Amino acid sequence: NGKQTTVFAELAHRFNQDWSTKLTATSTQESNDSKYAFTEGAVNPATGLGPTMYAGIFDFSTHNKALNLDVDGAFEALGRKHSVSVGASFNELTSKNDFATARLNRAMNVWNPDHHVPEPTDQWLRENAYRGDATIIKMKQTGVYGVGRFRLADPLTLVAGARVSWYESTGNYRDGGDQYTDPYKENGVVTPYGGLIYAFNPQWSAYVSFAEIFDPQNALDASGKLLDPILGKNYEAGIKGELLDGRVNASLALFRVDQKNWAQQDLVGACTVGDICYVSSGKVRSQGVDAEISGEVAPGWQLFAGYTFNTLKFLDDTDVLSTNFGRTVTPKHILRLWSDYRLPGEWSAWTLG
Repeated sequence: NGKQTTVFAELAHRFNQDWSTKLTATSTQESNDSKYAFTEGAVNPATGLGPTMYAGIFDFSTHNKALNLDVDGAFEALGRKHSVSVGASFNELTSKNDFATARLNRAMNVWNPDHHVPEPTDQWLRENAYRGDATIIKMKQTGVYGVGRFRLADPLTLVAGARVSWYESTGNYRDGGDQYTDPYKENGVVTPYGGLIYAFNPQWSAYVSFAEIFDPQNALDASGKLLDPILGKNYEAGIKGELLDGRVNASLALFRVDQKNWAQQDLVGACTVGDICYVSSGKVRSQGVDAEISGEVAPGWQLFAGYTFNTLKFLDDTDVLSTNFGRTVTPKHILRLWSDYRLPGEWSAWTLG
């Protein structure tokens, strides 16, 4: 059972043709109450046995408050028109969690599953839980940013910007208020980004871009310590353009993403707090090529096709034998295809997709 209520307000003002501002406030409250059974354990292919049944109850509620201010404008300099955007954001999240997981001590035969497992009561799950906590997690994020688009020449545009971030996280037990996780804080982290765009003509342009990555995590290691934020760099180069008089868009890009501290599930360590614990995966490189084409290829016929080739590897190896590393779940090849056709004439109310 889940419920979400969102209240928001937005105030926008245009000073003139070139300058405008917008202030947005949002408050979101969410509650979830779930109870389910699951199995864990490797399967013996000879007997079909191995997995055993578990059950859990999860009750949590969150309240997220956000405030965003954005200012956009344009100005003339050195005979050309440029644009700039600046802004600030504040986000405060409070999450109240209560869970209990218990072993049902029932073997599961994957070839002959038991569809009549009696449902345990909530009280039984709490009394027999091998792991369970009632906690309050609070996170605060504040950021300011600025980005400019500068026309260096008629075919050449420079995009440059940065964000400065502040992040704070605390975790306590709901009963008694004792510390659940170590407090975590980051002050004034700067993440720059930028790029160059060269327009061959009004339909086609090439670009190169760079961005730094800063992404705080709420994953805990086996000792209950928060993992460090994901840090990294993103590089991209490509070409984008229009076909069929602008009815179709096409793009081709080469990308490389270097990241470290990516959370991976710890399959060996015994979790002292929480339901699942994690380890940092060291430095990982993802790189490849991405191609897309989309638009109206014929009257009434919309098409999207995309292909991504991606390789994933460690740059500095850690002990990955005890983790579910991303390369086992991240595909090397991704093919995406979507199409729909609106029937002509009297049948135009119908679309086939």
